[in-house]
Amino acid sequence: MADRLKYKRRLVSNQIVKQQQMRKKFRRNAFYVFLFVMITAVFVAVAFIVLLKVRNINVEGNNRYTTDEILSAITVSVGENMYNFDADNLADEVKTALPYISEVKIKRKLPSTLELSVEEKKAYMYMSINDEIFILSSDLLVLELTNDESKTEGLTKLIPGNLKRCIVGEHIDFRDSSSFETLGSITAGIDSQFTNGEITEIDMSSRFDIWLKYTDRFTVFVGNSENCELKMKFLKKIIAQIELDKKGRIDISNVARGAFKEGELVKTT
Repeated sequence: MADRLKYKRRLVSNQIVKQQQMRKKFRRNAFYVFLFVMITAVFVAVAFIVLLKVRNINVEGNNRYTTDEILSAITVSVGENMYNFDADNLADEVKTALPYISEVKIKRKLPSTLELSVEEKKAYMYMSINDEIFILSSDLLVLELTNDESKTEGLTKLIPGNLKRCIVGEHIDFRDSSSFETLGSITAGIDSQFTNGEITEIDMSSRFDIWLKYTDRFTVFVGNSENCELKMKFLKKIIAQIELDKKGRIDISNVARGAFKEGELVKTT
C-alpha cells in the first residue's frame, strides 16, 4: 500500500514538473515571437521614416508646361516621405495651378521615385475682351489670358453674349445659366460634323439668334440651339452641294428648308 502511494506521489510530481517545463517553454517561445515582432516593427518604421523618401520626381506627357513648372505647382519636394501626402490632393494642386492639365496620374515607385503622368487640354476657341485674349478649352474652361494673337491661330472665335465673368482656371460664367448649356450644345454639334478650323466663329450675342462662320466662305444663321446636331448635319450637306468658288449666307434655322444667298456675308435674319 505504501509503495503504491509513493508511486502515485512520484507520478503527480512528474506531471507537475512537465507542466512547469511546458509553461516555461511557452513563455520562452512567446518572448521570442514578441521580440521578433518588435524588431520587425522597428525595421519597418525605420524603413518607412528613413528609407522611403522621395529622391526622384519624374513627369511625362507634358508639352504645354515644362517639368519645372509642374514641379513648382506641387507641395511635395525631394526628401519628403513617400506616403506623407494624398495623391488625389496632389493631382488637384497641379490642375488648379496649371489649367491646361486635365488629368494627373500619380504613381509611387518604391523605394524613392514619384511618377507624374499628365494629360493636357487642347485650346479650342478664344474670346477677345477689352484688348485681352482668353483661350478656352472645348468644355469652356479658361486656359489662358494672353495678348499674343498668334495663339489664336486655328482656333474658333467666340463672341459671347450675357457674359458674367471670365477667370483663368474656371469655366466661363454667363448671367443666364442656360447660355452655358446652349454653347455646349453648339460646340458638341459642330464637333460631330466638322474638323477643327472649319468653323471659325461662333456668335452668341443672342442665344436665340446664333451665327457661325464657316472658313471665309459662309456666314451661317443657326437660330436657337434646338436640334443642333441635326442642323450641323444639314449644314454639311448644304455646303457639299455649293460650288467651291462660291460664298454667301446660309440659313439652317429651319431644318425643313435651308436657304443659301450667294455673295452676301452680312448677319441679317
